Amino acid sequence: MLILAHALIAQNRQGEAIVPLEKALRRSSDAEIETLLGAALCGSRRSVAGIEQLRRTAARRPPYLPAFQELAGQLAKTGQLNEAIRIVEDGLALAPESIDLKVDLGRLLLQNNDRAITPQFWRQRLTRLHPKVRCHSHCGHAEQNKREKHSHAAVKRHSLQFSPAECWQDSDLPET
Repeated sequence: MLILAHALIAQNRQGEAIVPLEKALRRSSDAEIETLLGAALCGSRRSVAGIEQLRRTAARRPPYLPAFQELAGQLAKTGQLNEAIRIVEDGLALAPESIDLKVDLGRLLLQNNDRAITPQFWRQRLTRLHPKVRCHSHCGHAEQNKREKHSHAAVKRHSLQFSPAECWQDSDLPET
């Protein structure tokens, strides 16, 4: 059932994935199924129901971190960036070592144009990311926001040459 749902969602046929996911959810209260159902509902223009489903899943304990990520992503799509940031921060309070949530928080802060926090955030929390390319691309985003004279692609290409810690050594970003 999960394979079918993933396949339908990947083919942009979220509406067709809803019925099989609802049937699977009646048989089992699996957080992954609940998260997929929320994503399918949002993708089929039933955002209110999808976001509500994702909120219920994110409230489960033990936490299912992909539900936090999906909920934050759906909120961001609707322009609710501050709420999306709060959701990711709530997830990080439950799982402070989650690299994926830290990356999502950084992306949301960048998207929210929070330039005062973002370089410090990357420097303090994300320099330990693996693989290196993932951190480098975000260092490039932070550097781009700080130095708007460079094109996005040029900054990313330049940042790929350095290790995560080196992203900050050659910049004029303030140290913490």
